[in-house]
Amino acid sequence: MSVKFELYFLVSAFCILHSSFLSAQTPYYYHDRSFKPVEFNIQGTPTADMLLRETEKLTDIVKGEPVKIDTNGTYAIEQQEAISLGYDTPQGAWNAAVNYNGTPSNYPGKIFDNVGWVRGTKSVDGKWGAYLWTLQNRISFRTSETNWWKMTANGVPVAITNVMVGSLGNYGPMSNVVDIGPVIPSNYPGPNQGNVGTYQVDITNVYYQLSIPDIWITPRFAVTCVGGSNVQYTVTGTNIPQGVTWSLIPDLSGLGGAAIQSNGAWQAEVAPGNVVTNYKIRATSKDNTNFYDQVDLAVVRVDIAESNIYICVNNTTALHLTPGSSANVQWEISPTIQTGAFILGSSIGTSIVLNAGSVPTNYMVRAYAVNSTNCYDTCTVTVINVEITNIKFNHDTWSSASDAINIRQNYTNAYDISNGEWIKDVTNIPVCYTMNRAVAIKARFTVKPVSITNAAIWAVSSDSGGSLGDVVKTNVTFSGGVSSPEYVTFQISGTTPNCVKKTTTDVWEWKMENVNGSGSAAWDMNTSGVHTVYTILNEPTTPWDNTAGSQKNAWTKALDFDIESASCNGDSTASNALVHITQYLHTGHGLTYDINGGRPKYNLAGTFDLTGYLEKSSTLYGTSGNVVNCYDQAGGVTTCARLLGVSAEYIFMGATWNNGLAPFGYILATDLVGVGTCNNPFYPLVDNPTNRIPLLGTSGITDLVGTNRSSFGNHAFVRYDGTIFDACAGPHLGNETLVQYATSAIDITSVPERDESPDGSTWGGNTNGAFSTTEVNGSLDPADVIGVK
Repeated sequence: MSVKFELYFLVSAFCILHSSFLSAQTPYYYHDRSFKPVEFNIQGTPTADMLLRETEKLTDIVKGEPVKIDTNGTYAIEQQEAISLGYDTPQGAWNAAVNYNGTPSNYPGKIFDNVGWVRGTKSVDGKWGAYLWTLQNRISFRTSETNWWKMTANGVPVAITNVMVGSLGNYGPMSNVVDIGPVIPSNYPGPNQGNVGTYQVDITNVYYQLSIPDIWITPRFAVTCVGGSNVQYTVTGTNIPQGVTWSLIPDLSGLGGAAIQSNGAWQAEVAPGNVVTNYKIRATSKDNTNFYDQVDLAVVRVDIAESNIYICVNNTTALHLTPGSSANVQWEISPTIQTGAFILGSSIGTSIVLNAGSVPTNYMVRAYAVNSTNCYDTCTVTVINVEITNIKFNHDTWSSASDAINIRQNYTNAYDISNGEWIKDVTNIPVCYTMNRAVAIKARFTVKPVSITNAAIWAVSSDSGGSLGDVVKTNVTFSGGVSSPEYVTFQISGTTPNCVKKTTTDVWEWKMENVNGSGSAAWDMNTSGVHTVYTILNEPTTPWDNTAGSQKNAWTKALDFDIESASCNGDSTASNALVHITQYLHTGHGLTYDINGGRPKYNLAGTFDLTGYLEKSSTLYGTSGNVVNCYDQAGGVTTCARLLGVSAEYIFMGATWNNGLAPFGYILATDLVGVGTCNNPFYPLVDNPTNRIPLLGTSGITDLVGTNRSSFGNHAFVRYDGTIFDACAGPHLGNETLVQYATSAIDITSVPERDESPDGSTWGGNTNGAFSTTEVNGSLDPADVIGVK
């Protein structure tokens, strides 16, 4: 409602004030306030969770109902104009106007929107006058009919704490208010000063300030173990005078789950029970069940599936929670050691990967629920360093029944195998076995920490072309950090190779499992090797000797000569090995026959100088080291073959000039070692200068004796299994008997030649031009290689 009014000035002197008075703005009196109401945006009947979410959006100011005006108590008040004239001072004139008590004019039931005042002072003819006119509203209303505001969508009530009525002010709910305004200023405006105040009042925009029920549960999030300690909850809040009702969602108390108890409206206690799940703990206002708070409770189980874990250094292993345990568990390991064990990757989850590091010791692994360090499980992880330190291949030097034979480097230098042929980071000595033999080794181990008492250990061969198979799994007992017995016997799977062989690729990858009977998984230890392994056909025979410490033990230098130089690698029979040895000594070793005397340089008095022979170093008789005779060649074949276990027979045939035997005789044309085709072996020494050539004879000539031709007084070669091997002349490679060999090697084409052979009449032969077994056997003189150096 509004009323317009005009001002009429009786004294023209005040007209000057009029224009300035009316030029003022017209604001709302008391306050110029604006509010933005917020309401729930829910359609239909809300659920409890929807209410909870929506109340969190709600501010404490909402749009209210218009106030209820008391028309009987509401009216406008207009004061009569107060004019004072003829005062000596402007202050006196002003005080007289203010103190004027004229009867006001009232307008019942009216509310004006242009209330205010006009006032001022003015000098007129040396005297002062003053003017004051006012118009006010007297508004009577009730702020609200209830203390509750209900949401328009669903009628949920919320307490009202204040009612903010338009521009007038804030009032309590259900309050009867009488407001008179605006306030008329009575302060002195000053001489010749005046102003006008014109105002409006707003009672249409009404807002409520709400007291939303404030319920706050602590703790906000809790974690506890199944069967663990009870969790205590406390609630605080406002606008909940009767307190709250506690509840647990879901309610699994009848199924062994958590149970809630409340000793009062403000506290509650939850027993976790034995069900792994997540709960909501809810406190609902007893005054208004539409308002509540709820917090999270996680009942977890932290059980590490593994109990005592054993892991080898520099390996990794996984640790897990048992099925059904809580996720998001924090893991930690102690103690923390430089280069020690650590968690690889994330340390949160249902499992972790543990890197053992390089420090062998015991660690404690702990898994605990996040935000609840009292809910945990632990297990012991023992990081182990088990190393193979020594291997004895020749662990019984008095027998080679199940182990390696005795060997040495050469005649001068022995191997020290007192602590084994392989010592980690120290020694790696070759070993030698006979073929097709089931063998065993003995190995020594160390372990840290010393709490380890036993483990299953084995090794896998990483080379399919090697000589040794896998090492069979064996349980090893430890005492004080060392295997007990110190050297443990291990069987080697399979047998040694079935042929002469040398390998330099055997490596064993050692592994272990079932530490301390725990059933622990297999882990890698260190490796041993590369092992150099020789294989021969049988145990060496004379001049070799397998007695421990003898200089006649097999030499690796000689084994390399046989297997590598003479190409015996892969030979599975004695005959094959003899063929390769004979052929190499005749053709490949670079030797030449002593055409100036046929004197031995390496096979002397039954002892064969193998060292010099291999190096071609003898200078006897003033000749170079590669000069040899048949004794040397037969001794070389015999010694090299017997090193491989071949029972080669040294054969000496022909006169020794004191036993009445026939000489070997003249030789048929043959490839004499280092000389070539020859039937005149000592051609530089013959008397006839024209015959000083290695090969004599022309077509039609059968008797060459008269040409002053040289012959063999005796000859040495090798026999094996009834066949002949000759590395001096030929070579002869085991495809002839002794009679066949004599027939192919000795010239008996004429009587003079037969006279100088086992078939000659001079020596009691039958001179029939053919050899018999009796004749060749009768010309043999016992001789052998019985020593080696």
